[in-house]
Amino acid sequence: MYATCAVPGYRSMSFLHHAHAYAGFRPMTFRMEESDNTSFVPRANAWSDADGYRVVIELPGMKREQITISYKEDVLTVSGEKKSAAEGGAKWLRRESGEGNFERRFRFRKPVDAGKISASFTDGVLEILVPFAEDAKVRQIEIRG
Repeated sequence: MYATCAVPGYRSMSFLHHAHAYAGFRPMTFRMEESDNTSFVPRANAWSDADGYRVVIELPGMKREQITISYKEDVLTVSGEKKSAAEGGAKWLRRESGEGNFERRFRFRKPVDAGKISASFTDGVLEILVPFAEDAKVRQIEIRG
């Protein structure tokens, strides 16, 4: 299996590789990774369609200026810092949301057009479009004669 995913309490679910092979699951065309130096791991969904890869990351309570996106050597990296909602000496009564530094990395198996990567951030949801390179897109061939 080519993808790992973060689940609270587990750093990776790559151990499912053998179970998926027997259940008929196909390998994914991307790889999600998380850094070991993060305070929390925001939820992320990634898929591909005819145009390329789409990555959606939930970042509630964050501002656009707190997020950094970069692409280098076939790896898309999304990082940032989510500040605490409680100020100064406040005592927590209940704490379920993550805060601190985060970093998510996505490695794609098909060639992408790095110059056309775009991102939007609306209502705490970051959506990134990573288009396939022209030579990686599926094209229909007309049959003549």
